[in-house]
Amino acid sequence: INPSMVNSKNGQKIIDHLPRNCVITETDGPYVRIGGRIAKPSDVASVLEYLSRVWGIAFDEAESQVAENFQGLLDSIPANLK
Repeated sequence: INPSMVNSKNGQKIIDHLPRNCVITETDGPYVRIGGRIAKPSDVASVLEYLSRVWGIAFDEAESQVAENFQGLLDSIPANLK
């Protein structure tokens, strides 16, 4: 999920259908722009704020969930590809 998804109705619909354990974040820069500038890694905070609101949990819990999901993704990569 990138910052522009949380700011669009279509993006929000997609997010609503994703299981929490499958969500990871990205900036999608330099293709995504925020206020006319290229998205930066710090812009992911807006995604975490959105997720915490829609999931009804604290920001740090949303951040932990996404970190856990990312770690699970990394752990699923076969050793010969790491």
